[in-house]
Amino acid sequence: MVAGPIVKFKDFLKITNERESSMHNFALGARLYMRGFVKRFALGAVLNDAFEGVFGAKLEDVSGMMAFAMLIMVSLMMYAILSGYSDMGTGIALMFGIKLPVNFRDPFFSATLDIYFQRFMVTIFDYVNDYIIRPIAGNELKSKRGFIATALGFFMIAVWYRENPKSLLIALPIVVVAAGFYALGVGERIKKYKVAPFLLGILTFAIISVF
Repeated sequence: MVAGPIVKFKDFLKITNERESSMHNFALGARLYMRGFVKRFALGAVLNDAFEGVFGAKLEDVSGMMAFAMLIMVSLMMYAILSGYSDMGTGIALMFGIKLPVNFRDPFFSATLDIYFQRFMVTIFDYVNDYIIRPIAGNELKSKRGFIATALGFFMIAVWYRENPKSLLIALPIVVVAAGFYALGVGERIKKYKVAPFLLGILTFAIISVF
């Protein structure tokens, strides 16, 4: 349930009213479920075991290359586990003809932190945008009030994943930078360029991995 996709009630009513049971949807749903199952248990669980093995090692036994591999490993593990569960839930719904929205939209190809927040669990961002950012900011997203509203919204997304106070403290700088980017529309402007989004995407992935 934490992995989503979490759909607003009004949208869920519309989706269920448009439900279409067919062998085609059942087959697509079964395939989506199995893809999520493989993500969660063949990739996520294996990466989790490997990560805990390295994390439990003595500091002097961990090389620089191993530490770098851990950074990559933990990001892929989080994505595999959460998106795997999401695909499984979406697949089961589709088997019954219910088409739920996409919940993960290629987050590791995000040029900036604000785009990453929007793409990693799309449905959570929709909630935050509808019930926190827009009501507080109004039409003044680029104002101080808009920045505060965005920072509060992104912080709530961080709380969704990391309820540990120390982790949330570490997340604060990322939340502030992401909120600033979103309020100023930096991510949308960068999309216009060809090479920059790819290079910045690597940097964003590295920052998220460290977090």
